[in-house]
Amino acid sequence: MRILVDPGSHHLLNAGDVAMMQVCVRRLRELWPDAAVAVLTAEPAALAALCPEVAAVDARGRYALVDAGGPARRVRGRAESSWGSTPNDPPRGLGARARRVALRRRARRAGSAASAYLDALAGADLFVMSGRGGLTDAFADEAAATLGELELASALGVPAALLGQGVGPLTDPALLARARAVLPAVAVIAVRERLLAPGLLAAWGVDPRRVHATGDDAVESAYAARPERLGAAVGVNLRVAAYSGVGDEEAATLTGAVAAAAGELGASLLALPISLHPAEDDRAAGPSAGAAARAAAPQTVAAPVTGARLGVQDPAPAPPAAPDDPATAIATAGRCRVVVTGSYHAAVFALAQGVPSVGIAASPYYAAKFAGLADLFDPCVAVVEGADPAAVRGELERLWHAAPGLRDGLLAAAARQIAAGRAAYAAVAELAVSRP
Repeated sequence: MRILVDPGSHHLLNAGDVAMMQVCVRRLRELWPDAAVAVLTAEPAALAALCPEVAAVDARGRYALVDAGGPARRVRGRAESSWGSTPNDPPRGLGARARRVALRRRARRAGSAASAYLDALAGADLFVMSGRGGLTDAFADEAAATLGELELASALGVPAALLGQGVGPLTDPALLARARAVLPAVAVIAVRERLLAPGLLAAWGVDPRRVHATGDDAVESAYAARPERLGAAVGVNLRVAAYSGVGDEEAATLTGAVAAAAGELGASLLALPISLHPAEDDRAAGPSAGAAARAAAPQTVAAPVTGARLGVQDPAPAPPAAPDDPATAIATAGRCRVVVTGSYHAAVFALAQGVPSVGIAASPYYAAKFAGLADLFDPCVAVVEGADPAAVRGELERLWHAAPGLRDGLLAAAARQIAAGRAAYAAVAELAVSRP
């Protein structure tokens, strides 16, 4: 059995994406202990540390063949299809064998990495996209690349599964047309929530029997690490990015409000970074956020280290681990009584350990993500629309007092999601038959 996995983060700089990849690979190995599993990556050394016993496939091959030169091309705002191979887009005069020859010729022109990538995909018995939230307007180019890669797998006759997926909001007309053409051919689609994605997929022509609402794959890792009792800190994550709707000024104001509430509650603050991408590094939530927090609650804020710009305490030293190992973020979430976050996976890591969370939904993208979490972990997620510091503070205080009574329900919800996720992987096992 040969399996190729495309994870949500090729640079392995997002703890949530890495956690989903690790769970995905672990579950696939449980289904096929002797499988040869390969993972697309731009950081092979980090992959070896985070996910041993998988082969690395250079992600630059996908960029050259799919993103730049293939069906992911976006020309003047149009997401173009160039393989012509989905059930809704018949081959343009080429049989399967001739199409493969043409693809190999194109890959050779694109370079050695493209050829190696095409060989890995064409030789796979199963192509898996592990957890991500890329099929959305907020990441239009990544959505186009995702659809293009699925279309390429279809052209090669390789069965595909989408696991741990966030889908929508998606309104771009070109991407919608591509989604309707490509996604109905995907054999199994496991989605992270049940409010938005199932309806969108049905509208795009996907057979509902192929869609599984599972929750997030990373729930399994966080649930397994849950401590025996509720923590005593307030975890803080603020995502400053165009797609989050939170800027440096809002981050500073929010941090001050959270720090003031923590001071009144006698709680320490813990930084809970998820993304280390340079353009959205959660360790640097804003140039003035640290000052706001220290001014608001100097008695509760420890001397900052990598959380210096956030002005909150960093996690205690953890056992040696890979630099971006999600185990560190998971352990930090487990030390909290409540988490306040602008990042989806900071909430996932907390909720799966019985820690209620306040989600800052200042954009349509995060409004959808946190609404999905609130549905699955009801009533333990407070979704605050916009970056409203007073509302965030109020919900933090409410959940702080309610937290002891919410823990058992949260853990039960996490266990249900783990079972649903494993059922979806079992469906993948039923469809995957080794190819000669």
